Amino acid sequence: MPITRFFTTPVTIIEPGSSSDGYSGTAPDWQHPASQRHVNGWLTQVSTTEEIGGRDVTVTYDELTLPAGDPITSAARVQYATDLFEVDGRPQRSRTPGQSDHHVIVRLRLATEVTV
Repeated sequence: MPITRFFTTPVTIIEPGSSSDGYSGTAPDWQHPASQRHVNGWLTQVSTTEEIGGRDVTVTYDELTLPAGDPITSAARVQYATDLFEVDGRPQRSRTPGQSDHHVIVRLRLATEVTV
């Protein structure tokens, strides 16, 4: 069965616009996003146990799986219901053994600034 049967969670992927930061550089502009698009994905919460400072600590994060070829970037935000997430790191493009695209995995963290 294809992985697409799991893509039942509607999310909005928001790519930021850009604005001047006052120092001759640019900064993400969430008030004027470059694009917003609605897709279905598979949103899950992942828990792992890691040793930190000699102690076992449970680490949890959210993960979004998207269809092959989805153009999400590391600068994007993901809106699901009332939760707003930021992409944490580079999206992982997963391939089949024959090297064709299969799906995209994106690690997420809750956004600290909720302005979209």
